[in-house]
Amino acid sequence: MIFKRFLAYFIDILAVTILVTVINDSKINPNYDNYINSSNKYTQYSNSVYKMKYILPSYYDDKELNTTEYQNLLKDNEYFSYLLVERYDDNILTEDEYNEIKEIVDKDYEENYEGIYYDYEKNNIFYYIIYVVIFILYFVGFNVITHGATLGKKICRLKIVSTSSEEVKWYNYLVRAIILYNLVFVVLRIGVIVAIKNNFLTIMNSIYYLDVAFSYVIIFSILFNKDKIGIHDKLAKTKVESVK
Repeated sequence: MIFKRFLAYFIDILAVTILVTVINDSKINPNYDNYINSSNKYTQYSNSVYKMKYILPSYYDDKELNTTEYQNLLKDNEYFSYLLVERYDDNILTEDEYNEIKEIVDKDYEENYEGIYYDYEKNNIFYYIIYVVIFILYFVGFNVITHGATLGKKICRLKIVSTSSEEVKWYNYLVRAIILYNLVFVVLRIGVIVAIKNNFLTIMNSIYYLDVAFSYVIIFSILFNKDKIGIHDKLAKTKVESVK
């Protein structure tokens, strides 16, 4: 049954995530143009930083940079390729030139990355809002209508039921969804984007790591409970059963 539960979870997450992405990546998004621009800028800058801070040092480990390595570093490197072009015109990258490049990239990253990331997240706020709304509509509304059987659970012949003799209420589904799908952390991201700019990167990274850690807590709470009832089900006073 554990396999069926994880399969049902995957199907539901996939279906809802596709729906959220389609809505976010359409003209329904009132901030669509800014979202696309900031997303492209963030992606390009991140790729450039990765090339220069991680790929270049691995290539230059032998104190040499061959032509193939040089060409690879120029690909998808919108922001820092000029540093290589200016210094590799003689097909040689000296150690002084390498250190100069490293210093420029490190300084640029320190000064600009957080601002670029903030703009990306600020213009991505519609995604987070739609994410919360769609997840609640699906995992609360759908469950109320179908009496505890989402698309994934229907396919895997599973159903959410109460641990007592009472019928599962909408608020039970809500508590379950908020905990199981880490919606609290999504709401926290929205709050940080709206209200906080200082130490933005540190706070958002902290939320991300807490989100990941809590996901593992939920998984282990299911796997190591003799009745396979996780924290989300305990707090919501529900459990998952097979349907014959």
